[in-house]
Amino acid sequence: MTYENGSRLTLNNASPRCRCWSAIAACALTVAVGVAGCASKGVNDPSSKLAPEAAEIQPESASDDNELSPAPEDLRSQQEAAQEGIQSSVDETMLEKRREVTQEAVNALSKTQEALLLLEEDKPEEALEALAIVIGQLEIVLERDPGMAFAVTGAAVEVFDLLATLDSVQDVVNDARDALDDGEVQVARELLSALSSEAVVTVTGLPLATYPQAIKEIVPLIDAGKIEEAKQALSTALNTLVVTEYIVPLPIVRAQEMLAAAEVLAEKPGRSAEENSELASLLKNARYQIQLAEALGYGTEDSFAPVFEQIEEIEERTSDGKSGSGFFDKIKDNLSRAREAVFDRNSGE
Repeated sequence: MTYENGSRLTLNNASPRCRCWSAIAACALTVAVGVAGCASKGVNDPSSKLAPEAAEIQPESASDDNELSPAPEDLRSQQEAAQEGIQSSVDETMLEKRREVTQEAVNALSKTQEALLLLEEDKPEEALEALAIVIGQLEIVLERDPGMAFAVTGAAVEVFDLLATLDSVQDVVNDARDALDDGEVQVARELLSALSSEAVVTVTGLPLATYPQAIKEIVPLIDAGKIEEAKQALSTALNTLVVTEYIVPLPIVRAQEMLAAAEVLAEKPGRSAEENSELASLLKNARYQIQLAEALGYGTEDSFAPVFEQIEEIEERTSDGKSGSGFFDKIKDNLSRAREAVFDRNSGE
């Protein structure tokens, strides 16, 4: 995934070190893409196991869709096949948010920071000039859109890719419950912090209801020689940036990609035995991804129940080489709504 400034985000092809909890491996690869550039980092724990080892843990099989199912033998290859779609999905969300960046707000934020540095260097006149630019830039923003709540100044993306089985996820959840029962809140918190498989797009912006006025009130402080008070007020203003997170749940995206590939095969008449096997495998892996999404809290048993029913219906309608179109319409709609629910819930929209 390549952004306009040349930075590139690679999910599974990178090799960040990981922190592991109780046979579960969670890798975090952070790429911050803002107006000033790009930085990346990985979660580091020298005592951790390699993340791919988690995929070797096989849970007990279950007969019902709402119970734990064994990890399919071809899960890893199917996940890798879905990777391009994940990158495309994260890229689309990231670029959409970057389009919302307001250059005048970026300039205002930069000049606010510059004004604070100038005050630290005992250059009040230069600081006032910088603040005059801040006020002017924000007036342009408000003139253009008086109803704007906050002006976007930047966006960044973090990808937390969980390599684990349903069984190991449930083990961690059970361990966290036991810790809470024992009053060990911080132990439970540490355990649960591993349970995410998502891309987080973070958007920052200036709150236009308060930020312009706060800057205007700093000018008389500088004029009166109250430099320490002005510096404190500037620091406070800079700490009032609005931060909004948009969540893209990776298991749901993977399921969508697998079902898209399955739909192509399902519509093909006269499939070969190999293609029938691939279709069955894609449906099985899509089911597993939804079970993982449910285990990680990206939906409830009730919200995913229709999805499991629809997968079973598709399996029946495509059995014995049968083909047709329209089999996937309902499940695509349901997964889109499930994904949007997570996205909106975490963004506060």
